[in-house]
Amino acid sequence: MAKPIPKFGPYNVIADSNALYARDTRKLVSVGFETALTELRKVATVQLFIPHVVIGELAYQKFIAASAAIADANAKLGILNEITGVPHPTLCSPEQAKKRILKRYEAWCKAVAARRLVPKVRRAVWSKFVEDAIWRIPPFEHSEDSKHEKGFRDRVVLETVVQLCSNSTAETILLSGDGLLSKAVEGCGIKHLTVVPRLEDFSSRVRLLKETAEKEWVDGLFAEAECVFYSEDNPECLYWREKIHEQINTRVSDLTPPPSQSGLTAIFEPKTWDRQSEEMITLGTTQFEKVDKGRYEWKTELTSAAAFSGKGMLDDLQERIRISTFAARWSSLVTETAEIKDVKFKGISLTDKQMVPDTTDTRSQWSLPARPTYPWRTLGDALKSVNVPLVPPK
Repeated sequence: MAKPIPKFGPYNVIADSNALYARDTRKLVSVGFETALTELRKVATVQLFIPHVVIGELAYQKFIAASAAIADANAKLGILNEITGVPHPTLCSPEQAKKRILKRYEAWCKAVAARRLVPKVRRAVWSKFVEDAIWRIPPFEHSEDSKHEKGFRDRVVLETVVQLCSNSTAETILLSGDGLLSKAVEGCGIKHLTVVPRLEDFSSRVRLLKETAEKEWVDGLFAEAECVFYSEDNPECLYWREKIHEQINTRVSDLTPPPSQSGLTAIFEPKTWDRQSEEMITLGTTQFEKVDKGRYEWKTELTSAAAFSGKGMLDDLQERIRISTFAARWSSLVTETAEIKDVKFKGISLTDKQMVPDTTDTRSQWSLPARPTYPWRTLGDALKSVNVPLVPPK
């Protein structure tokens, strides 16, 4: 039997780097993105486009992580060699790692049927200009705070979006959580273009379209749902009414660093971690999940981050940011005018917990303060003294 033709679409989906970014450095792209893409293609016709500069940025971030891992592994294997006298194996060079990373992204694009987008230009030197910016070849330079090179790549993405939309009548979805890029795109006045932070958010909207098939109604309902969950000055919104920040604070086991992974690296990792900052909660997006017995089921993502440090083998100081992601689930009734009523909170669950390097960029991303001048005595004492505010989405 032939497969049914998807009902929705066609959609052109353009992914910015932050929509594909995987917190787990071992993954090429976000697991959530791949899951949402598979789900979306079951009910809609989707053509995925990825700007060339986005693939380059993702590859560069993996390259930085791989280069650091190579240097770190060589140093630790050197220590092991001095202790045991056993020679350590030769690891790949950073240049070899770069080539392999690029090949992996090429294979991934082919596997998910993604087309690379390169804006058309009149001068051949433009391609070299883009590559130099991607790899921070002088005069471009790497910057921990991204202030020296970020705008150029966003401008390339903007040009890519404009050119694709000018040659297509299909509805286009730009996946980007970058506020400045989103504002620039909206300023272009492009018809049939929607900007959402992640593919998970758009997939959620399509699920709701299956219930109503009215885009304007869906857009209004999502705007209402976001306000129902969080409004800074509304004490009746779910966030303040259910004291979400306090509920997260009580989940001590979810706010501790995850156990070390098995293998050679575990030998060198700290056995215990000391807290170096308070928890900072960041509000994510609200997504529609399903209709159950006439009630609309919703999920709002929240992330709590904090800095930790610990001493590994030979008192090697290691600093990390622990990121815990939570799903707050709730339900409601919905009127014909997209008004939400009879809101009921269902609970909070941990969906992910990871440790990432403690860098200036990471602290800025999760609104963490600069490194404190005083240490916390214990994790328990720290949690007892924390009064966590909400960090509104950027």
